[in-house]
Amino acid sequence: MDVTIVTEEEDFHCHKMVLSACSPYFKSLFEKTLDKHPVIVLHDVKSTLFAKILKYVYLGSVEVELEELQHFIRHATKLQIKYVLLSNTYTQF
Repeated sequence: MDVTIVTEEEDFHCHKMVLSACSPYFKSLFEKTLDKHPVIVLHDVKSTLFAKILKYVYLGSVEVELEELQHFIRHATKLQIKYVLLSNTYTQF
């Protein structure tokens, strides 16, 4: 793990390569820094929500409660996470 993402409640240790592959936002961010292990602070992102975004990034799918769906899509879009699609059977990404 070579990057730390800091949210409001928790720190997440991630791989720059994985985040870069799934997000032009993260790719651009990492290209601009010379730090070997950068620390990125995401303001106004709850750790539970970012954990679900990470699960989607690493595993390709995640279940999101209907009450969280709008927030999930908004933050995934803000972070430019690729391929966020809504399943037509239930709220799974």
